[in-house]
Amino acid sequence: MRKKFVLSVLFALVMAAIVFGSGQTAQASRVFVINKGHSLTEDHPTNLALIEMQKYIEEHAGGRIEFNLFPHGVLGPDRQLIEGTILGTMQMSSAATPSFTSYSPTFILFDLPFLFESTQQAREILEGDVGQEIIDIVNNGNHGFIMLGWGYVGQRHITNNVRPIHTPEDIVGMRIRTMENPIHLASFRALGANPTPMAFAEVYTALQQGVVEGQENPIANIYVMRFQEVQRYMSLTGHLIAPQVFIINTGFWNSMPADLQEIMIEADRVRQRTQVGFMREYEAEKLGIIAQRSTVNDLTREERAAFRAALESIYKENRYIIGAELVDRVIAAIEGQ
Repeated sequence: MRKKFVLSVLFALVMAAIVFGSGQTAQASRVFVINKGHSLTEDHPTNLALIEMQKYIEEHAGGRIEFNLFPHGVLGPDRQLIEGTILGTMQMSSAATPSFTSYSPTFILFDLPFLFESTQQAREILEGDVGQEIIDIVNNGNHGFIMLGWGYVGQRHITNNVRPIHTPEDIVGMRIRTMENPIHLASFRALGANPTPMAFAEVYTALQQGVVEGQENPIANIYVMRFQEVQRYMSLTGHLIAPQVFIINTGFWNSMPADLQEIMIEADRVRQRTQVGFMREYEAEKLGIIAQRSTVNDLTREERAAFRAALESIYKENRYIIGAELVDRVIAAIEGQ
């Protein structure tokens, strides 16, 4: 009897080892296909940086990850890309923070106007402890996606056909196209402007026909949409920095072995580092082209401070929605630089 029992145990252990080993072999031999969609153009710094990410994966994953890029919205607009990633119909996507506020109020932080003075300042905060805290908050929210890291598409600036903007008084009564975002709309109303949300594709014609007098966007968007052809002035207000959020489907991520997850994390760091350099070069080049058609002025630190003071009510109204402690830590980190 004892001999039979020992043989049974040995048989069970052998079978378990075979099953476990075959599972490991299957996982090791599986090719993880990642389809990554975004809404920006092939020559945009975001796509150029993703190509560098793709190269890193190809060099280090030993053929176990197939990373496919789909730029220019070929897989759909930002909202559809995010939903597809959550549902698992695609594996990875990215969009600016306003597209994620419905999933986590933490992202409303980046709708606060004049929060950061520059993209460099935003990077220093987001790539430090505070930025990691935000990622942890998001990833603990069971949204169906894992946030890998941040991206940067530049600060948002105002163009218009009325006058250069130096003070809040300069935009009083001005009809300005904005995103359909409640905090953006409230911010421009607080400054005395008349914000008008409309589809991005309609803005050029609206500016040309005088339906609106101005709009606000990053330099890359202004150049790509040729707004300089129908706008006399561009003021480098830098009133918003809406970083990009790069996400991957939770189930897909959890199915990847630890070594491939590490490769993906490092590949995303490569993407993040190279994107900053590409964006800096791209913006400098495109701003020079814009300046040939529009009069460009920069705001002084004092002028920016005047705008920030005029928008204090926006901070008070949204502080507790975002999370008072987080808002205070971000502001303290900025002031401590």
